[in-house]
Amino acid sequence: MKKMFAKHQISWGVTALTILSGIIALTLTDGDVRIPTHWNAAGDVDGTSSPLVGFFVMPLVQLFTILLLSNLHLLEPRKEHLEKSQGLLFIVILGCSVLFAAIQGQIIAVSFGHDGNSSIIFVGVGILIALIGNYMGKLQSTFTVGIRTPWTLSSEHIWRKTHRLGGKLLLASGIATTAGALLLSPELQIQIMLATILPAAVIPIIYSWVLWRKEQSN
Repeated sequence: MKKMFAKHQISWGVTALTILSGIIALTLTDGDVRIPTHWNAAGDVDGTSSPLVGFFVMPLVQLFTILLLSNLHLLEPRKEHLEKSQGLLFIVILGCSVLFAAIQGQIIAVSFGHDGNSSIIFVGVGILIALIGNYMGKLQSTFTVGIRTPWTLSSEHIWRKTHRLGGKLLLASGIATTAGALLLSPELQIQIMLATILPAAVIPIIYSWVLWRKEQSN
């Protein structure tokens, strides 16, 4: 437990601030008020919740994310490989914590009558995707992190080549998503993200199968 806290002190600190912001917002809000918790592609609110739910969804997601990702070693058979992937896990945990904190800020701001800005969220998503892509090619094969297909897990060669391709595609997707968030309308921002992230997720899976077939034929 101490080791888990020590590795991710910043993420725990961000999560604590998010929880504190929820508590403060809750004390300043009438219990009958509906809190915006979902926005459509145009950036308009299309979903609400009670203050108790609305102000604590993100803190709970933060807690779940940190606890799950920092304890993957309990589920991982290839523990020595996972240990060498701690750089990526650190980035993912920290990035998710900051991203969820930004969403919490958006929820609270809109709840108290301020204008929301979904572009901030997309910038955060884009940067996180790009960082993951930058680290992806360095991952060693594990059953809990990475592009885990039957073909990548059966061959270190296929794992490496697949993750190098996947990393490049994710890096490009992250850059495109960030640029779209800074330059385009909210409707186009989500379209750019989906148009780039879906190929980045699907192409490496197909590529790993193609490599496996080629390996089998040889």
